[in-house]
Amino acid sequence: MWNEDSIKKRADILASEMADIWQFPKISNEIMERYKEEKSEDKIYTIENMEGGHFLTDGPMKELFELFRKKVINIDSAVSEHFIKKWINYKVGDDIFMSLIPQKNNLRITLKLTFEEVDFDNNLKIRDIANIGHLGNGDIDVSIDSSTNLEELMKLIRQSFDKNSENSSSF
Repeated sequence: MWNEDSIKKRADILASEMADIWQFPKISNEIMERYKEEKSEDKIYTIENMEGGHFLTDGPMKELFELFRKKVINIDSAVSEHFIKKWINYKVGDDIFMSLIPQKNNLRITLKLTFEEVDFDNNLKIRDIANIGHLGNGDIDVSIDSSTNLEELMKLIRQSFDKNSENSSSF
């Protein structure tokens, strides 16, 4: 008769038999070290070694990124830039207010604002990405491919900066 105890006992027997049949492979430490990935939290990223960083240092986005970067860093002396594997975080104190995901033909920005907080008095294409998986930090997605709309984007970035600097623990 099958009851909870007999099912658990049978599961233990089957698990033991499976462990004997499908054993963990015996691999030398030398071989394991060859395939061991460097932990991303141990690696220090720069614009040169981050994924997509070459889009920002060479090609059509270089000039736009340099202009964008200068404007963002000059918002306030508390703004800092942090490179991680696939994007750049911009922080005020300890709080991220924006991320930049490098792309070949545009700068993709995510802002830490809710869709309801966004000032729509602009010509930017703004997407609410709160409920979908995405790179970067923030629920608002905006892309620009030229300096034409940079000032409008800077207004939104400033809005995100202001909101997140109010919450920052570093001031």
